Amino acid sequence: MRETFEFRISERRAASLSRSDVGKIIGDDVRQLNIRATDPLFDEVGLLDARLRASEGRSFFTYWEIHRNYTAEELESASLFKIYVTTAFEPAGEECGTKYDDSHACDICGAGAEQTSDLFLDLGKMPKKQIARTIADEWVVSEHLAEIFIAAGISGIELKLVHHHGAYQNDPINLRTVPSGRKLIERAEKQRVKLQTRELYIWLNQPDQRELWGRVETEYIARRQDREKNSKKSWPKWYQVRVVSNRLSIAPPTRTGVSPFGNDLEGKYRCPRGDTIGHRFLSEVFVERTSWDGADVMLAKEVIGSRSGLLRPQHAILVTPRFRQVLQKHNVKGVTFEVAHFVEDSY
Repeated sequence: MRETFEFRISERRAASLSRSDVGKIIGDDVRQLNIRATDPLFDEVGLLDARLRASEGRSFFTYWEIHRNYTAEELESASLFKIYVTTAFEPAGEECGTKYDDSHACDICGAGAEQTSDLFLDLGKMPKKQIARTIADEWVVSEHLAEIFIAAGISGIELKLVHHHGAYQNDPINLRTVPSGRKLIERAEKQRVKLQTRELYIWLNQPDQRELWGRVETEYIARRQDREKNSKKSWPKWYQVRVVSNRLSIAPPTRTGVSPFGNDLEGKYRCPRGDTIGHRFLSEVFVERTSWDGADVMLAKEVIGSRSGLLRPQHAILVTPRFRQVLQKHNVKGVTFEVAHFVEDSY
């Protein structure tokens, strides 16, 4: 396995590096580095990051990611994989009426909330993929892929039909389509605010316009919902993938942290009760085999991340080689796989 670390650093800060010719420029003024942990530059980035955090409370880099590339032999011999669904979309289930119960969630880290209703999503905003996830990590598949799972006998999951509920809160609104919007246009014209300019949006966010703008949003949503009730449109079928197999405990030598250099010195992302074990994975995932019930799809028992609005700490999704082969056989896009390990495995 070849592991490299990608960093994106502003050109202004990249000037502090000892080597000015490393990496490449992307965008206007961002330098992208792809280096291995054995490269002296890796330790240099870590040192500069630690200094900047100590002096200004900021990170030296604006983005980082770990890339792991495997040989065909490593993939063929793997007994377990961690899967990541790369296509994410909005709005999330809670924004469309999906119910969650937080009463049994950890009061420290927020882990353990239970979905208590079927999944409701705005099916008019689904991505053109066979597999995707909401920003809140609700995992869904197309009807075609659900049929493939059933035919292949994929175990450890149940497929629940997703219900449609339009969510229009974040839609761009044409002010002329609703009564309060037309009143706002009249007011703007009297105050000589130019329409369809940045000046208009600044003006709309001023306190004097706040009440009328709130009515615009209410009228727009009601208008869309009325149109939807009268529509005979049939939505494509999507299914939520709910993992029902035994959860597997994460084991050493799995490592987690805030950045490639750790940096969670205060333990902010580690729950003292053991529910949340870090912000992100820094290594491949190792799990105990003893609780595995032979399923094709599993969740890690512990979670990573933090609670923030709609976002909750997430479980790593683990799958067998058979599951991966099914997706590959049917050329399913939108997922990546990384080798994971049972603790007895050699590594």
